[in-house]
Amino acid sequence: MMKYKPRNEQRLFNTVKANVPKAAPAATPKDNIAQIVFPMENETIKSSSYTLKIKTKQPCKKVEVRFDGGEWEPCREAIGFWWFDWANYARKTYSVETRALGADGVEHISVRQQLIAVAG
Repeated sequence: MMKYKPRNEQRLFNTVKANVPKAAPAATPKDNIAQIVFPMENETIKSSSYTLKIKTKQPCKKVEVRFDGGEWEPCREAIGFWWFDWANYARKTYSVETRALGADGVEHISVRQQLIAVAG
């Protein structure tokens, strides 16, 4: 037996369904416009400070990094790369990702990568 839905109820359902925001697709390495060059994935950091080197595939207005899903921190641009000076970190494994604002105004978030700090 088929259930009957009044027209207004169906219209309301379709309106609500149409207005639900869609989740952004997950980033893939191919989509990244900002990529961490150093340290490489699963690299072990053995010094008490380290400068992350980030390259971009297109001009960017800004690039930021974050560790373990924390606050975004700004990078500086110099000699064709973006850099983040990192110090005072604990001895542990970190996940790091980048966020870049392209010249076109579109924001891109990279795939997370792991790094291991054994000095701090």
